[in-house]
Amino acid sequence: MISDGKLELEFKQNKSELKVTLGADKYRLTELAEYKLFLSGDEHYLPGKVLKANEDQLTLSYQLPEKALALTEYVKRFDRAAVLRLLPQLYWVVDEQAGLLQPFIVPENLFVIGQRIVVAHRGFKSSVAPFKETAELRVKQFRALVLYLLEPKQDYAKLVNGAGALRHTFAQQLAKATTITALESLVDQQVMTQEQVAQKTLVTVKKTKFQMLKWIAGIGSVISVILLGVTLFWGFYTVPKAEHIVTAQARFLNDNYADTTKELARYSPEHLPQSARYVLAVSYIQLDTLSSQQKKAVLKNISQNSNSNQLNYWIQIGRGQYTEALSLAKNIGDDEYILHAYTKLYTATKNNTTMDGAKKQAELSKYRKQINEYLKKLGGEKNEFEAD
Repeated sequence: MISDGKLELEFKQNKSELKVTLGADKYRLTELAEYKLFLSGDEHYLPGKVLKANEDQLTLSYQLPEKALALTEYVKRFDRAAVLRLLPQLYWVVDEQAGLLQPFIVPENLFVIGQRIVVAHRGFKSSVAPFKETAELRVKQFRALVLYLLEPKQDYAKLVNGAGALRHTFAQQLAKATTITALESLVDQQVMTQEQVAQKTLVTVKKTKFQMLKWIAGIGSVISVILLGVTLFWGFYTVPKAEHIVTAQARFLNDNYADTTKELARYSPEHLPQSARYVLAVSYIQLDTLSSQQKKAVLKNISQNSNSNQLNYWIQIGRGQYTEALSLAKNIGDDEYILHAYTKLYTATKNNTTMDGAKKQAELSKYRKQINEYLKKLGGEKNEFEAD
């Protein structure tokens, strides 16, 4: 059961669908015909339909687009800065609804598409719960949402009801706000502060680079040459890298996976922070020749907390460094990863028109043998890679 601090509904979610079940006291059976007219999707709401409606229960189904990411998953995958930038997208959800619909305000019912937040289940007038919320409850829910997004381990329903409050300054400021407008103002200030800190960091880095260059220019010793090398590395590698990472993350949030990989193409995975490795690995997975179902299965086990070798594996696969990827797969000990690397090696070798013929056939035979062995291990059958 999922609670918004007042109302509890039953949620069941799979990869493409969210089912919501309401008990008999949470809807009016005779008024569902009108409600169905409001289940078509738009920029704010996911499309839905009534699966079952009788005197005992109402079951609704909401279609989840392939690119939709549950808010509960988003906070696990992205860093605090990315989450803060997303907060203003919640405003439409918590602002007083002028229409007939009322969003069910819980993290599990909110989904991120690009940089938009959309809602799955919504109530309708006094016909389907949730019914129109009081201003006081919406303030509590918005405050709880912000706190939850910053500290996902907190229980959202308890936060709505004032339990488990956080001790940091921003949380204390939120606790004092009594209107949606006041909360939005605090969020705007926090987002602006975060952006200023990020900008100031880049400016400080650039200023430091300039001052170091100026200082070094007056020194003619061997030490100055060494320091100049350090400064040039700082100026021509470190600063641009930070800018490329920020740009890549923006491209990634807009599902522009090809440009994400281009932004970070010059950097080895070992020289990237975990958050950048994550967006790069996911981008390469999305661009891989895997089937849609295979990609979903792989992505289900990938997050910012994934083992570095796992993220590096997909980066090396995407960059065509299949031997390095194979080594990583063996280190991880994942037979499916190993099979995928051998398959990539086989295909790359087969398509290599400049390799010595005898060497090529020997390599193909070696990879073919390994592929068939791992297919057997995984319960599959021999395929085109099987030797005659």
